[in-house]
Amino acid sequence: MAACDESLLGQKIVDGKYQLDLSSRYYNGERISEANLLGLIKKADILNFVGTEATRFLVNNGIIEQGDIKKIKDVPYSQVVLIRSN
Repeated sequence: MAACDESLLGQKIVDGKYQLDLSSRYYNGERISEANLLGLIKKADILNFVGTEATRFLVNNGIIEQGDIKKIKDVPYSQVVLIRSN
């Protein structure tokens, strides 16, 4: 699942060979509440979150730690693989 700060939607951030393409349909979904976002995360296996607000949400909800956040051109992002035991 993917989420990004609304202010970044539609942008392409490039730094050398690294890029975050937020102009694709992959990120262009519907706007949802934080409660609904948590519900979707509980069903997801992979998370791609881009932006200050999006990554802060992951940290604040205990999904990642601050050290798990990387940056491209000062734009924070996190890619997460969720492994759950049954």
